[in-house]
Amino acid sequence: MKRFFEHYLSETYHGEDSRTLKLERNVGLSKEEIARYEGSLGIRLPNDFHEMLQFSDGMNFFEERILSTSEQEFISSGSLLTFHDWGNGDFDAIVVESKTQSMLPSGFVVFICHESGCIEPVTGSLRSWFRLVLEEIKIRGTLLHPDDYHIQNSQEHRSSLAKKFSDILHFSKYTRSTDEDNSQILGLYAGLRERMNELTNSNSVKKKLR
Repeated sequence: MKRFFEHYLSETYHGEDSRTLKLERNVGLSKEEIARYEGSLGIRLPNDFHEMLQFSDGMNFFEERILSTSEQEFISSGSLLTFHDWGNGDFDAIVVESKTQSMLPSGFVVFICHESGCIEPVTGSLRSWFRLVLEEIKIRGTLLHPDDYHIQNSQEHRSSLAKKFSDILHFSKYTRSTDEDNSQILGLYAGLRERMNELTNSNSVKKKLR
């Protein structure tokens, strides 16, 4: 992890709003300080989390806020330690070893939604999480919130449905159809219209919740 972070210290990327994104580190912790931190919470951190804290105790990872030990929260019921703040009450957390047994192995990264209380598995290690985040930032200039993926997928689905609408209308306008053909066309039209309305209503609800 140390080599990974050091490699990107000199790298910059363009954000979606034309800002320059870079990695900004804090002072790292010693092995003794990390051991005391683990003892205070009654946990054992994964090795890659150790390495991250030694490199920097919290950081600005290309505009993504990685929490310092003074900001992290231990959720004992799930053996989870928060480390990434989405800025809206949601967090990414890592599974740690503790007295409470987790359903996921130590080192696994999960997403925690504050509204629903749901916990969704993300990836198997902290190293993998940082690599995935960095790849998305390189491509998009930002990290999409999980809800944004659902909305984006719905929009892409709507575009696909809209094209089917267009194809159906084009077919019915420029071909001579039998009564049976017209009945099938109307049935397809009604089904597609209903599905598009469902997607529109679903996205409207999500926007209100956010």
